[in-house]
Amino acid sequence: MQALTRAGIGDTCTIKWMLVNREIRDFMESLSISEGSEIQIIQKTSGGMVISANSRRLAIGEEIADRIKV
Repeated sequence: MQALTRAGIGDTCTIKWMLVNREIRDFMESLSISEGSEIQIIQKTSGGMVISANSRRLAIGEEIADRIKV
């Protein structure tokens, strides 16, 4: 298991667990992104990354990506 930030561009990963606050968890779950979901890394930036899940793209900061384990 590793932090999402260690995944490479184009990698498809399964979320094992997320240690984020309730508000962020609820938002991600509203997009059908939760533990057990498969996500793909689309792009990495200096401050975060863009992920894809369920035909949706989401930009997340590095701090949040560090708290998501895949």
